[in-house]
Amino acid sequence: MSFNGTIKIVWELLMNVSKLIENNNFMSAMIFFSLALSLSTPGGSVAAFAILLLVSLIYLFKEKNKPELNSMDKLLIFTLVFMFLTVLPSFISDDFRGRYLDLSLRYLLAVPILLLLIYTPPRAAWLLAGAIAGGVTAFGLAVYQYVYVGMPRVDGFLYSINFGYLACTLAFLALSGITFFRTAQF
Repeated sequence: MSFNGTIKIVWELLMNVSKLIENNNFMSAMIFFSLALSLSTPGGSVAAFAILLLVSLIYLFKEKNKPELNSMDKLLIFTLVFMFLTVLPSFISDDFRGRYLDLSLRYLLAVPILLLLIYTPPRAAWLLAGAIAGGVTAFGLAVYQYVYVGMPRVDGFLYSINFGYLACTLAFLALSGITFFRTAQF
């Protein structure tokens, strides 16, 4: 298949976003990959989030059936937008330097993804599988860096503290998921 043919297929999928997300496999796969690749690859989860952002923006502008928002959803969206707005005075007063927008822009970009997740929530089993896969691959990378590379403080592809707390987050997410699936009745 040629490059132009691939671009055409991707464009048709993106323009028909309702077919892409209506069966829930796409959203579940993106959540799986974002968790599974978060610590074991340099920027692998960023690709999953970028695809989610692109699909969610197309969804928001193209689809007429928007999700119903309850008060908690609105509060969360307001908080995310407010987190972005709090850095604007510093950004303006410091000659429009981009360092202020790095972290806070992520809060703003999370809003369309959140709306898409409200409309099409991922399957819990895929979320659990992504957390387990991410934890196992992070553990494997940590063992490799400690034993074979000889690093006294493993850092994955991050700083050591960030790697540690994100690995713990994946572990607790996996633990809570295992507990949920053990007690849930399907």
